[in-house]
Amino acid sequence: MDEEPTMKSTSVQSSQARLGLHPTVIIQGDVEVADDVIVGAYTVLTGPLRIESGCSIGSHCTIGGPPEHRILPQFGAITIEQGTTVRDGCVIHHGTTIQGTRIGADCYIMSRVYIAHDCEIERGVTIAAGCSLGGHVSVQRGASLGMNVSVHQHSTIGAYTMIGMSTPVAKDVPPLALVAGNPMRLKRCNQVAIDRNQLNVGEVQFGQGGLLYPEGYDELELLLQSFLSRSTRSKLYELQRSSALGSRKPR
Repeated sequence: MDEEPTMKSTSVQSSQARLGLHPTVIIQGDVEVADDVIVGAYTVLTGPLRIESGCSIGSHCTIGGPPEHRILPQFGAITIEQGTTVRDGCVIHHGTTIQGTRIGADCYIMSRVYIAHDCEIERGVTIAAGCSLGGHVSVQRGASLGMNVSVHQHSTIGAYTMIGMSTPVAKDVPPLALVAGNPMRLKRCNQVAIDRNQLNVGEVQFGQGGLLYPEGYDELELLLQSFLSRSTRSKLYELQRSSALGSRKPR
């Protein structure tokens, strides 16, 4: 049986010669990298930073560094969990709180993505090339962001949501939604995500009030509760007894 990759602190040993870590990688501070992690040329890793097993980091990335905040200092670590891919030219900043900045397992972060301080990206998220996430953004499980999407600080993007390319996200987005356009508009339910992930959420309908969620489905209730607990900026979406989650009306 193969042994699990171990975490080693590259700040106290010369591990750049090992397979997978390019010799031009720059390491600063307390950086922990699992043995099987691949890091491309001219990438800068600044601690406190933890990169778990199975991850791949592209070339010319900047992972770690002070938050872009005029007042608050750097606080907390960056964590990149197992099996996540970060492609070339991405920038990820440290947080301003003890929670720091976290990218969950099995995420796919494409080229030139900017992830600001204190962002929390859950498992299985896909972020396409050129996206920018402001500080304290929460992207929940399985969401997909198209190319060049910009997300306002403190926004919450619900689980299994799809956001069309170049959409400016200035409000919270509910779970299972497909949104696009400028300004952002709710188009329909993201049925592709429901089918692809075999979600037991019942029939999510699209009406003039937004998305209509059925009652009595445990998996759906968990998604909605998680969204409402994380939704800190916008009050547009409120779970009602009728199971309607308010949203901007489509045109």
